[in-house]
Amino acid sequence: MKVSFVVHAYNEAEALRRLVRSSLPIADCLAEWVVVDHRSHDDTVAACDELARDLAPHGIPLRYLFEGRDFSAGFTFADLRQATVKAATSEIVVLHDADFILGRGYRSLLHAGLAKLTATGSKFYGCGYNIPVIWSHLTTDATGVIVEHGPVWLHGRPPRILHREAIAYQQIGNEGMWEQASSTDVRRIKRAHLTRRRPALAPEALVSVNAKPAERRALRHTMCTFHRDVLAGRLHGEWLENYRAGTLEAKEPYVFSEISLRGWQLHAPGLEVVA
Repeated sequence: MKVSFVVHAYNEAEALRRLVRSSLPIADCLAEWVVVDHRSHDDTVAACDELARDLAPHGIPLRYLFEGRDFSAGFTFADLRQATVKAATSEIVVLHDADFILGRGYRSLLHAGLAKLTATGSKFYGCGYNIPVIWSHLTTDATGVIVEHGPVWLHGRPPRILHREAIAYQQIGNEGMWEQASSTDVRRIKRAHLTRRRPALAPEALVSVNAKPAERRALRHTMCTFHRDVLAGRLHGEWLENYRAGTLEAKEPYVFSEISLRGWQLHAPGLEVVA
């Protein structure tokens, strides 16, 4: 069974190149790539043109969509997530972040999720898994093996492998700071967790690389608090205009773990990413 891979991105052309190209080793699993460009002003369009050419020999179309609205009380991160997932055409959709890089263990993770969602009488609407988020820098050797990386923060397990017709997003988590997924199908009321052991990671499946310039990280750290405050009526207008006005509060710092990912093999040979 083939699935749709989808992603939304804001000024993340280089990250998109890494993500989509890291999916080529599992091209036989993919029906399409859908990229929703969220009002980018970098070379995201050119990157998508390049990636469409990379995918074409594998018979995988890349569909590019543009969303020009900034976040506001009337258009939230949850709305962007929802639109990105619903833009897919396959029954099963995998929602990625632009800074993900897939590794040699991802095929097994994907198959485990498919088994949960497509089993006869399945009660699952989505499958989640922990994702290690690498900060500041990442280096891989000529075979894609991680030889050096920065601090690691362990992301939670929101559903990422989804039944497209059974999923809905709302901006209601932690007073509106986070989007929250739920089921719209009374037959599919459960969420499966694919990573349960300690440490709770799917070995070599994927990493998120949050190696962004300091200004970009500072902006991102205000997105959650903006949603909280604009939905509560304490702020008005759009995210970026409030950021430029200096009216936004930064979220609390991340707590890093002691996890080492050295030796993991990613589908990204000879990579050097530095903030």
